[in-house]
This record gives sequence, structure tokens and C-alpha cells, in this order.
Amino acid sequence: MGPQRHTEPGWTPEREAAGRALVAPVARLRHALEWQLPVRGERVDRWLLNGLVEMLGADLAFTCRGHDGDRWELEAYSYIADHAELEHLAGTALARLGDLVRGGGEPAAGWRATAPDGVETMAVRLTPGRGGTWLFVVGDSLPAAARGEPAGVVCRAVIDSHAGGREAAPVRAQAAAWDALLRHLGTVPAEMYEARLAVFTEQLRGLVPMFAPVLYLDRDRPGIDGWQAVAHRGRGNAHELYAAADLWGPEFRRLLDRRMLHAAVRDYLAQVNDAPAHTGQGLPLPRGLTVGVHASTLLAPDAPEHLEELLHGGSGMRGAELALEISGLCAPMGADGPAVSARLTEIHDRLGIGVVVDGLRTRQEIAQGPDAPEPTYVKLDAWITSQPDAGLVTSLVEAALAAPWAGPERLVVTAFADQPPFQLEDAFALGVRLLQGEFVGQPSRELRLEPGPDQLARVMRAADRVRLRRPSGASAAVHGRGPGPRVPGFGRHD
Repeated sequence: MGPQRHTEPGWTPEREAAGRALVAPVARLRHALEWQLPVRGERVDRWLLNGLVEMLGADLAFTCRGHDGDRWELEAYSYIADHAELEHLAGTALARLGDLVRGGGEPAAGWRATAPDGVETMAVRLTPGRGGTWLFVVGDSLPAAARGEPAGVVCRAVIDSHAGGREAAPVRAQAAAWDALLRHLGTVPAEMYEARLAVFTEQLRGLVPMFAPVLYLDRDRPGIDGWQAVAHRGRGNAHELYAAADLWGPEFRRLLDRRMLHAAVRDYLAQVNDAPAHTGQGLPLPRGLTVGVHASTLLAPDAPEHLEELLHGGSGMRGAELALEISGLCAPMGADGPAVSARLTEIHDRLGIGVVVDGLRTRQEIAQGPDAPEPTYVKLDAWITSQPDAGLVTSLVEAALAAPWAGPERLVVTAFADQPPFQLEDAFALGVRLLQGEFVGQPSRELRLEPGPDQLARVMRAADRVRLRRPSGASAAVHGRGPGPRVPGFGRHD
């Protein structure tokens, strides 16, 4: 695999040289941090500074906060045997760069100065303001190409990786350094790409699915209609993995998506196969799982075969109860748009797998609709129900309900909390059938098979209020009054 490049106009051969010069130092960082474990929470700052010293081949790293005048307050520093030496090195560094850094500078800038004896001093701004925090590094053994801003970007990323008192994690610190370099330089050497890919694969082992339920709304027989698999990473942060995949490209995203697909299908089947055939309400056990997949994952040459193996390789999963959730299908997708639509149609026709259109935000997207198979769900963006303008929320929901490709049996109002400006009474009045969000249930490792008693009571009260306030002669639109609804569970066995 060759170097990964951005389309940044500022990419230069000098930046590529800086990346090559930092390959070995960043590779050292993880080992320099691992041998110091375990680390108590209050010593994480010093642990990181020790790692930076080893990574850069430096004499000292310390953080300090500026005050009015010439005063600096030392906050944390790397290991040093002699306190007098600490005072000497820190004092000299502040004398060399103090006036310069008080002038400001970009947050990740690496200010530097070289003493007559050849000792390098670097300062990196960590937090803004006159009283902000700065990192100083005294001495280093870096090649000239890496000094200054490239090294400053790495140091800033390592410190920020454990902001907020996070538990010591060497892999997180090293990954943050690689990611910052790629963002800053626009390219990294192939060996750094491969090292980041190996660590990313390692990080994926801690990824597990949680399941967010979707409620089928009806006055008499509300029920769970399916579940969305949501990535969770124990003590880590799954959002970091998605951000890294977006940064490093399709190979990373494909690994992430396939990990989630396999884990979600495995855990979903383990639970529904052990569940009773009917819920406590007497409804058939719902079936239906949606999993988010990036368009680039769909376009991989082996994507159809991989999905076929997932279904027919002994898992017992039916294509009809699996849907791939994809953002942006109703927005311009550029040159890949036709290929994505063709691949979705191929997968649907060949395997029966459905499509979830996710993230609708505008009236134009609602009117346009997707160039894809008939969707299983159509999800409004969470942004919509968070708007304070009740009229805007209502108008967008009404537009989606009226769209022939969406409609009440497909439209999911997400981020639903049963709070103004959009409550259950509004959902019943408009004819909304499907809800997802805080009211329905937060994502959890266990599938929520049916609504709770309090939810059922609230649904009945809301439906009755809407029915009673309708003027005489008005058509009955409250669910449960009129033709019977379908049984909840988009992928249920007929």
C-alpha cells in the first residue's frame, strides 16, 4: 500500500520528508509509554511527557501556564533526576522562547530556537489565551526535516489524546500522532500507513454492537419494529475509529464496516434465536436489523460476495431482515452516485437485503428521493426534531410522509424524546408510524423486544388525546382506529 495523500494544495516534498523523518520516532512512542504502565490517573500528564522525551530523544518536556508579566507556572514535567537541572533547563527554555510565545501563534505551531551550543528548544501552544498552557521540549535528536511545526503537531496530538483525564492508553496516543501527521502533511510514507492500519485492526477488536430500537406506533398494538446496530468500544470511543477511517481512506472504512456487520449479525441472531416466539403483548417476535455501511464499502469489488457469505455461510440470517443504512443517498453523491445505486440494486435483487436512507435534512432531499431500491426505512436527520420551530419540524415531517417513496410505513422520526416541539400527540396527529430515540430506548447490548409499561401507557394517552380533540366528522387518523396495522417487525417471518 502506497502513501495516503490528501488533495491539500499545500503538500510539498518538504512535508513528505518530514513524514519520513517522523516514522521511527512515532513508532517508538507506543513502546515508550507501554513500559511505564500502570499509571495512576493523576500522573497521566507526566506519563505522556516521558513518552514525548523518549520519542524525540529530548532532555526534558514540561507544560506551563503563562501569567501577566514574566511569570510562568510549571504544571507538569518529564522525569529528571536532579531538581536543580530541572530549574536550569526550564528557566533557560522560557528565557529563549518566552517573549516569542507570548505573542501568540497558531495552536499547533512549533516555535523553536537553537542555542549556541546546538541545543534545540521547542514550544507548542496547547490552549489559547494569555494565560494558556504551553508545552516546552528541551533538546531532541530529530532530523532537521521534522523539527519545528511537524514535531509540534505530533506533540500537541499526543497531549490532546488524553485530555479530560482519560485513562492511559498508549495505542490511542500513537494513533493520534499518526492521524495528526496525515491531516497536517497531506501524505505519510507507506510504512507509516501500514503501521497505522495494523493498529487500527487491533483497535477494532474492542468494537461491539449496541442496538437502538425502532418503535412501531399504534394505539392498541405498538411494538418494536427493528433495531439499528450502533458501534460501541468499551472504555474507548467508537467515534474516534470512524473519524480515523474517514481520514485514512476506504481500506480502513471497509475493515470497520465489515467488523460491525459481522458482530451485529452474530449478536442479533444469538438473542432473537433464544427469545420466545411472541412478546408479552402476544405479538410475533419482531425481526429486523439495520447496520450502517459507507458507500466506499459497497463499491469494493467483493462486496456482494462478502454479503452473500455473511448470509449463507451458516449464520442463519435472512436477507429480508437485514438492511444497510447509508447516509447521503438523497444528496448529490458525485461521480460515484450511479455506481452506488447500481450496487444497492444488485445486492437487493441478489440477496434481498434492504436499504435504509439516512440523514434527510432538507425539503429538496425529501422531494428528490434516492436512486436506489425501495427503502426499508427513511430516516429524518436528528437535527430536525431538535429545532425550536415547531412549524418547521411539522412541515418537514409532513413532506416526508407525503413523499411516495417514503410515507408512514417507512418514515422514521429519529432523536425522538417526546418533548416539544415534537411529542407523541404530534406523531399521532400527523400519521407517523415509526420512532427512534430516547423515548423508545437508548442503545444497549441487549435487544429490547417490546415497549415498557410506562411507554405503552403514554402511547395510549397520547392517541386518546388526539382522537378526542378531533372535530366531529373528521376522519379517524389515530392508529388503531380503522384498518388494522401491520405486525411490527420489518424482517419478520410471514
